[in-house]
Amino acid sequence: MMYGPEESATAIVTTWLSKIYYGLFYYDLISTQDKEWLEVCSPVVMGRNFEYVRASYKNGHGFQLPSSLYVFKTKNANTDLVTFVDPSSILLKIGSLIFILCICDGYLTKSYLNREVLGRLRDWVRQEDERDVRFPSHKIALGEIAAFRNCIPKKPKFILSDDQIINISLSTMVANPDELQD
Repeated sequence: MMYGPEESATAIVTTWLSKIYYGLFYYDLISTQDKEWLEVCSPVVMGRNFEYVRASYKNGHGFQLPSSLYVFKTKNANTDLVTFVDPSSILLKIGSLIFILCICDGYLTKSYLNREVLGRLRDWVRQEDERDVRFPSHKIALGEIAAFRNCIPKKPKFILSDDQIINISLSTMVANPDELQD
């Protein structure tokens, strides 16, 4: 439930992917002249999740926020990068490794999408790889994870303090804890 600075491989990859995700949108926000793209980037950089990232970084937690990370392997060696605004997600494919991060989801995605269901998704990606190595099977994984995340009946909820992040997303039965605070 409580998270502070961490140096595990998962924490390092999660931090790295979060920096890439927010860095891309932040750079585009300050440099683009395209009004429509500004309207896409602005909610990401001005949103609640980015505020958690900034507060976490300011308080010494780095960018380590409760986010579900998935790693897949593929035979397709092409590089790819995909970002989703809603739900906040990033896919980074480098060589045969696929990283998909559900940013600031409070581990809700991982609490639902695990074990046998995740195993079947991995098998599906592997089967598509075997049928045609040029097929972007990594996008099957991203699409399924993003669709699943959108169907989770709860919203993530965090409490930030000077020395830790408290993730109450998994400890409440309420679908949207923010609605009860009004």
